[in-house]
Amino acid sequence: MTQLDGLPAELYSAIIRHLPADSFQQDVLALTRAIPRSPVPTRPLFERIHLKHAQQIVQLYSRLRNTHDERNWVKDFGIVTWTVDADVLVNLLGILPRISSFLLFVGPNFAPEHLEEIFNKPREDLRFLSLRFRPYVKKATYYQFLKDPPEPLLSNANHFAQPLVFFRLDLNIHPVALRIYQLIDALASSYSISSSVPIYQQHPVLYMEGLLIRFHDLQHLILDGCSVARDQSQGTEWNNIGKICATATIKRAKAREKELKTWLQHNAATAITPVGMPQPAARRIRPGRRGLATATISLREEPTASEPDIIHVPVGIVIPKVRVVPSPPVLLSLCTSASFITNVQHQTIREEFERGWHEGLAQLAAVKSRLYGSWKNGIRMMRITADASGSGFDGLETIEGDNAFYSEQDSNANLATPALCLAGSGISGKHVENCGHNIAWNVWNDTI
Repeated sequence: MTQLDGLPAELYSAIIRHLPADSFQQDVLALTRAIPRSPVPTRPLFERIHLKHAQQIVQLYSRLRNTHDERNWVKDFGIVTWTVDADVLVNLLGILPRISSFLLFVGPNFAPEHLEEIFNKPREDLRFLSLRFRPYVKKATYYQFLKDPPEPLLSNANHFAQPLVFFRLDLNIHPVALRIYQLIDALASSYSISSSVPIYQQHPVLYMEGLLIRFHDLQHLILDGCSVARDQSQGTEWNNIGKICATATIKRAKAREKELKTWLQHNAATAITPVGMPQPAARRIRPGRRGLATATISLREEPTASEPDIIHVPVGIVIPKVRVVPSPPVLLSLCTSASFITNVQHQTIREEFERGWHEGLAQLAAVKSRLYGSWKNGIRMMRITADASGSGFDGLETIEGDNAFYSEQDSNANLATPALCLAGSGISGKHVENCGHNIAWNVWNDTI
C-alpha cells in the first residue's frame, strides 16, 4: 500500500480539491507540516484567503511583501472583520495585483480615502466585488474622517450621534457582480445632489443609476439594506427603476461622448500656431441642445474652478464630429430588500419593473435608430469596448458596419428583463430563480 508521503504531486492536488472550503487552509497547512518532504502544492494556500482577525493582515503582509509568485497567486481575497488597521490593509492590497474576487467589511475605522487608495490603480482581473458597510457603532467614536457631518443620526440603543460618511464608488474597477450590503448612510459623494445631504434622503434611485452608468460590465447588482426606492411598495417607482436599468447605457455613451469632445477641443486648443498669429475669439462650450425634453435631474457634476468652460480653438482647426453608440444593457439581476410587502404588491412591482424595462429598451432602440441615420449621412460612429478606461479614443472603436445598430443578438426581443429579487440577504426569503443573491452566495460561500 502506498504511503501518504510517497504520492506524486498530481495526487496531492486531487486530494486538496476535495477539502471543505471552511477549513481548507488549515487542512492544507497541516498536510504540509505532517509530510514536509513531500511535494504537497502550497499554491492553493494563497489562492483563496479570507482573514477574520486584524493581526492576520499584518502577518500576511509580512509574509508576502518580499515575495513575487505568492502575491500573484491570491485570487479570492476577503476581510471579514470590522476592526482593522486600514493603513496596513491598504499596503497589503497594494501588493496583491491579481485579485478576481474581493470581499471587504468596511467598519468604523475605515475612511473613504482608504477605499479610494485601494482602487487607485486599475484592478483589471477583478470580477466580483462585495462591500459590506457597518454605519453604526456600539460605542461613540469620533474618527478623523467624520468631516462636517449633516444632522447626526441617533441610535436608540446607544444614545449617541452616529457617523455619517460618504464613500466614492466611481472607482477604477469594472466588476461583473457588485454586492453592497447595509449601505444606508455611506454612499458615493460623486453622485450626491447636495454636498451636505445624503442622496438617499432625496432621490435614492440615482445612486443605483450612477452605479449602472459607471460599471459597464455589471451583470448582477445587489443592494441589500439600501433604499433603492423612496416607497418600496409603489409600482410607479419600480417602473422608473426598470427603465433606468435599460437606459443606463445611453447615459454612459453620452458621458463618454462628452469626454471625447472635450479631449478633442483641448487638443485643438493646444495646437501649435505661427508666431504672431492673433488669438481667435473665445468660444464657450455649450452643454448641448436645450428644449422641452431637457431633463430635470442630471448626474452631471457641477463645473469646478479648475475646469475652464472656455476653450480657444486655433483658426483653421476642424474638430471632427464623433458620436458614441450606446451598447445593449448587460444587467441580468437586480437584488434589494423590500420588507413588509404583500404577495400582490410583489407581483405589481415585478410587472411595473418589466414594463419600465421594455419602455427603456424602446428608448434605446429610438436612440440607435437616430444614430444610424447620422452614420448613413457620414458622421463617424464609435462604441465603447470591453476596456472602457483611458482618455481620448482609448477604449473606443470605430463602427464599420450597420450590425452595431441592428444586430439580431442585441435586439429587444433577446434582451430578457433582469431578475428582480426583493427578498434581501439570507436564505429564508422568497428569492427569485437565478437572482444575484444566489450568484453571490456561490461566489463568496456565504449567505449575506
